[in-house]
Order: sequence, then structure tokens, then C-alpha cells
Amino acid sequence: MSIGERIKAARKAAGMSQEAVARKAGLSLKGMGAIERGWIEDPHLNSLRRIAEALDVPLITLLEEPVLAGKAEAPGGGGRGADVLPHDLFQLERDIERLLAGEDGAERAVKASLAKLRHDVADLDEQREASRERTTLLHHYDVDAKDETA
Repeated sequence: MSIGERIKAARKAAGMSQEAVARKAGLSLKGMGAIERGWIEDPHLNSLRRIAEALDVPLITLLEEPVLAGKAEAPGGGGRGADVLPHDLFQLERDIERLLAGEDGAERAVKASLAKLRHDVADLDEQREASRERTTLLHHYDVDAKDETA
């Protein structure tokens, strides 16, 4: 999926028109359309940042392909996937900007965002380890089944 396709998907998910996003991001409608259609394959990072802000999504969601790690991230899979990390990082970035601007309570917000990010990374590590264990068990089961039939 291209950057333009990801922008279009995020825009549609936000229920916004191209024109609304272009205006909110300070871009021309023609430029916004060219980015979405892939005519501009490598848009300026500042333009992407403004589009992400207009859509109220983390910039990384426009830059990276979504990746599913396995059943833990599937709907109803019982776990939270790597998709939480871009949001955590986006929130941390916002909190750091607030801290740098000297806003009251920003230091506490940064600490809370860091704690949430650490927690979510630890959850993902646990999910990854559980997935490895399941894969190893399935592999051993498959090898044992082949040995019995031989």
C-alpha cells in the first residue's frame, strides 16, 4: 500500500473529504489529490506531518505498512497488537511538545505516556514469545507425526 493509499484510507476512516483535509493541512486540493493518487510518490515530510495532524493520526501510520504479527492481533484474538505502538509514540510526541512549551501537567503526562509505551512493548514481547512457543510445539508435533507414519 502506497503512502497515498494510506492517506486516503485514513481520510475516509475520519469521514473527511480531500478538500477538508487539504484546507486543514494548509495544502492545495490539487496537491492533496496528487499525493493520494500517487502522482507525488515521495511527498515532503512536512506535508505528511500536516496531513497526519489534520487527520488526527500518528504520522507513522501514514509512513508504514500495517503489519500483523499473528493471531494475537487478529480480531477476537485476545491480544493487543503492534498497532498500539504508533498511537503510544504519537501521544508521547504530543506530551513532549507540551513539556517543551512549558504547559502545566506536561511532565506528568510524559511520564504516563512512557509508562504506557513500556507496558505495551512488554505485552508485545509476551505475545511474541507465546507465538514462538506455539510455533515450536506445532513444529515438534508435525515432526513427531511424520516420524510415526514413516
